[in-house]
Amino acid sequence: MMNARHRLYWLALCCISLPLGARGQGTDYQLVTNWVFNDGNGPLPHALAGGLELPQFRLDDLDSDGQPELLVFDKVGQVLRAFDLAPGADGPVLTFAPDLLPDIPPLHQLFFTLDMNCDGRTDWVTGE
Repeated sequence: MMNARHRLYWLALCCISLPLGARGQGTDYQLVTNWVFNDGNGPLPHALAGGLELPQFRLDDLDSDGQPELLVFDKVGQVLRAFDLAPGADGPVLTFAPDLLPDIPPLHQLFFTLDMNCDGRTDWVTGE
């Protein structure tokens, strides 16, 4: 039978070792600087100029085609935009795709995506 002191040591050991053994999904970052934004009729030379004061960027597969789409959430304007991402001759081409966004309530200050319940599908987290 453990006494209170042994329980305290056991609890401390568990609290210290848990973060060391926890592992998430790895992330492979790649610098891309030559993205082209497209509205379906051709490139937009100043696609992100104006209108975005504090944007958050997320890559997520919205249409389940195995290719990520770019989500841009403007925290100040509280606007979410979706862009279809496709390879192009000079680099990735982004086409504005509002039809990829589901019906969602208004977003305020917080938006991110992750697979919270490990079912292989991305969950959207929003808040105020």
